[in-house]
Amino acid sequence: QMKAFGWFKTNIKNQDDTDPEKTAEHSDNMKFVWGFILACLSLCVFLALFSHIFTGADDQRLINHPELPAANWLGKFGYGIAYWLMENTFGIASIFIPILLVATGIRIMGTIKVRLHKWFLNCMILMIWISAFMAFLQLHFETLQNGYINWGGMIGGNEISLLIEKVGNIGAIVALAITALLYTFYLSGEAITAIRNIVNRSAKNNMAAMEENLAE
Repeated sequence: QMKAFGWFKTNIKNQDDTDPEKTAEHSDNMKFVWGFILACLSLCVFLALFSHIFTGADDQRLINHPELPAANWLGKFGYGIAYWLMENTFGIASIFIPILLVATGIRIMGTIKVRLHKWFLNCMILMIWISAFMAFLQLHFETLQNGYINWGGMIGGNEISLLIEKVGNIGAIVALAITALLYTFYLSGEAITAIRNIVNRSAKNNMAAMEENLAE
């Protein structure tokens, strides 16, 4: 019993005397490993989605013949994940999902300073806007309707259906244009200056043309 007590006391003491630097290093190493795994898996999903844009037509045969090999770069797994994401989320814009996850993995790794809140905000805005825009195009162009990709995805389809129901087709175009401009303004103040210069130059040219016509 005394030996057992001595062993227990020694182990408890060793745990109490753990070097905090080693503990912090171990924690950082674990974060690096998990971040690296997340980044690698996200990169695989990105490749699957990117491949689906080019190989999705060939992989449609898997619906009726699942025993055939997939043309997707990541095989049947790649086709399955790409088809599900594009069909049930943001369509072609769902490619920003793995991009955001890669940024998250890098942030967890701690190798590069990543402003994750900005990545999240930008990726969400782009996914929402692009999915709605592509759904609008798909709704009005038959060539996109007959394709193998649901360009706007389920979310984009719901977005544009609600928007058209509320403000009509013209209103939807105006809303998409305004939100695109607002996002451009958000990205850079230089964009505002550039647009103002274009508008002012166009106005000056129109005024000059009107004066020439009046002079004639």
